[in-house]
Formats: sequence, structure tokens, C-alpha cells
Amino acid sequence: GGFLPLAVTMVQKHVFDAFDEPDAQKTFWHGHSYTANPLGCAAALASLTLTETNRAAFETMESWHIDGISDLVSTGLTHHERICGTIMAVDVRMDADSKTGYLSEIGPIIKKKALEHGILIRPLGNVLYLMPPYCITKDELSDVYQDLTKILTELKIK
Repeated sequence: GGFLPLAVTMVQKHVFDAFDEPDAQKTFWHGHSYTANPLGCAAALASLTLTETNRAAFETMESWHIDGISDLVSTGLTHHERICGTIMAVDVRMDADSKTGYLSEIGPIIKKKALEHGILIRPLGNVLYLMPPYCITKDELSDVYQDLTKILTELKIK
């Protein structure tokens, strides 16, 4: 969910082979900052365990997203709504003269307004994501959707 660093680097064999040399001059010395980060690995294992043992809870959260997103959709201020498990993303409608995508200037404005409502989000331009913590309740997530609907309505985005 983006709370702790964890990554996997995958390359084609010919790229790997270029660095897999006994000659230290050809070693790729970068990328070690998070190598086997014990906290990141422990969090990943706990997340996998949680996912495997609480599948119904994740499906329930998905249904909460489906319920909550209807408020946003009904305003006509969003489009291209999508939900995948515990994650929701939606594109905020912009006028024809505004940038869309990750370079849209509306993201930081929405982020600031959301923070004023106690909501931590990281919009990427006009793409709004919700990745709530697994411990969120239905009422709390409903409040988030109501606040986001209010924010978009107040900003008169369209």
C-alpha cells in the first residue's frame, strides 16, 4: 500500500549478465539502499499473510469502494472510475483548456484540500487514488468519499 519501501528489480538475462562479472569494475554498485530491508520485508510478509487469511475482508472493502464511488460519479465531476480490491482510482474531469494526466495542476490543490479534511492522499495530476489502510471501517471510508465529493464540488471542477 505504499507505506514502506519494497521493490523488485527484474531485467532480461543479457542485462543481468553484463553486471554478473568477477571483475569488480563491472559490478553494479547501486540499488543496495533497500536490499533486504528487514522492516520492508516484514511488512511485505505481514501484508501477504493478511491478504491470504482475510480474503473476505478485502472483498468487503472493495464493495465499500463501490458504494462510496457512487457519490463521486453522481456529481459528474469524475470519469474512468476503477476499483481493484482495496484500491480505487478515478480521473477528475477537467475543462478542455486544462492539462490532464500526471501533469495536471489540480492534484496538489486536491491534496491540500483533502489534508484539511484529515485525508492523506497523493493524487497524480487529475488522477485521484484511494488506498485506505486495512483497518479502516465502512463508516470511515464513507466519510472519506463524502469529503472528497464535497472537495471536488467546492472546487467547481468541470
